[in-house]
Amino acid sequence: MKSIIACFAFVLLSLSSSVAQKLLPVQIKGNWGYIDRSGKIVVEPGYPAAGAFSEGLALVIKDGKIGYMGENGKMSIPAKFEEATPFYEGMAAFKEDSKWGFINKKGETVIAPQFAYASRFKEGLCRVKQTPTVFDKWGYIDKTGSFVIAPTFQRAADFSEGLALVGNEEEKYGYIDTKGNLMIPYRFAYGMIINDNGMQNFPEGEFGEGLAAVTFGGKWGYIDRTGHLTIDTIYDDAGKFSEGLAPASISGRYGYIDTKGNIAIPMIYDKTLIFSEGLGAAKTGGKADGKFGFVNHQGEMVIPSQFEGSMWSPLPYAFKDGILFTYFEGQDWGYIDKTGNVLWKNKP
Repeated sequence: MKSIIACFAFVLLSLSSSVAQKLLPVQIKGNWGYIDRSGKIVVEPGYPAAGAFSEGLALVIKDGKIGYMGENGKMSIPAKFEEATPFYEGMAAFKEDSKWGFINKKGETVIAPQFAYASRFKEGLCRVKQTPTVFDKWGYIDKTGSFVIAPTFQRAADFSEGLALVGNEEEKYGYIDTKGNLMIPYRFAYGMIINDNGMQNFPEGEFGEGLAAVTFGGKWGYIDRTGHLTIDTIYDDAGKFSEGLAPASISGRYGYIDTKGNIAIPMIYDKTLIFSEGLGAAKTGGKADGKFGFVNHQGEMVIPSQFEGSMWSPLPYAFKDGILFTYFEGQDWGYIDKTGNVLWKNKP
């Protein structure tokens, strides 16, 4: 049960990257339920764990198993899975006998459990690995479970804007297209995060607005979709472009640059994160003990610094439909709107 509930940390935090939420998961006296956007309880807390909605369905634990709840507050897919993921592009991964397969939104198995690791579908393809050994390679399947791109990559990331970051055995990285053609040669170096379930995630390298942050020579810059270096590698850190801006760092200080590489918001912060719905998270007060607030496109701090990061990621991340999941003082968490008003604060 503990391992099942632990996976809901990601599912809850994924609110920051999911579609507009009609219902929001909350915890009251150890049990989970859902509120609407006004803060009214719609689904009474009675579940050991509950996740954010994605494509109209949310993961919940019932009787020790994982199932999916609909936005009407009723179970749409019975709780029968030992592990499962949110829905993306109409598909969700589930685990059975240590292997991953996929179901559709009716709960029907459309790809039988057969993979050691499976990511999510993006742009019609999902990266998978057939065995858990370090010697096995990553490839990409379509929604029938067939390999469209053979498992030949030592490392692999999800597709973005028609390209996916992949790595070879020499720990160099390039980009492939959805046919598996190497469109940008292996020449970049990346760090990566390996989650508890073995999934490999790349903190940078994803394309946004036609540009991707890349690193070689110890510095970061940006390439376009042809692999041409359009913004020189002069940054200590760099993130994904959104709304014409990207978080970047020089000499340990963070701000935002535009798509030409000009500094759009001064590098005066301890950390900056991606823009969403007109706001970007910016940290002040020190890298270790500081707090996040939000700046607008003019660089004005419109929501004062008061929000924490977390053990999983430097939240806050991104607003979706005017709401953001965040941590407050300590590990208290809840939801705020774009004015900084607290919609809900958890009541453990």
